[in-house]
Parts: sequence; structure tokens; C-alpha cells
Amino acid sequence: MTLRDVEAATDKSVSNGYLSQIESGTVERPSPNVLFHLATVYDIDYTDLLTRAGHRIPKSGTGFTVAPQTVAGVPLRALQELDEHDQELLRDYLEFLQSRKKNRL
Repeated sequence: MTLRDVEAATDKSVSNGYLSQIESGTVERPSPNVLFHLATVYDIDYTDLLTRAGHRIPKSGTGFTVAPQTVAGVPLRALQELDEHDQELLRDYLEFLQSRKKNRL
């Protein structure tokens, strides 16, 4: 996969220039959001990637809770970046799924 392929696969959330900086070591600690996109594209474990990049991950049983960063595999940031029309479409679809689930019970 070329850097441009990765850029396209992340829907330009991670630019090929930034990827080049990560590869060359100019950027030593990419943000968790960037790492999430890369983990998704390369199909690798997100938590492992965070750890390798030097981000601290709370261990279970430590008393710390971490808010979920994803919903159904979609980063929360991506949902927040939707325009109003797309947010409305998403709400409608979620209502549809919930009603379908209720009908099955």
C-alpha cells in the first residue's frame, strides 16, 4: 500500500505527508485518532498500536474508566464531524434499527 493509498483509505483523515513524517521519525507520537485510522486500514490491534506509540492505556481494575472512543467501530470524532443533514440521517437509521429490534422481541 502506498502512502497515497493509505490517505485515500482513511478518507484523507491521515495525509500522505503526515504518514511520511511518521515513517521518517519526524512525528514520534501520532495522536490516538491517527492511530485509530491506521489500525483500521492495516487491520491491526488499536490498543497495541497505542502502546507502541507511547500512549498510556489504563489497565482494567485500576479504578480508572475510559470512555469508549468508538461506537460500532466508528471513531466518535467521525460521528461528531458529520454535518447536520448526515446526523439526522444517522438518527433516523438508528431509530429504524431500534424499532426493528423491538419487533423481533
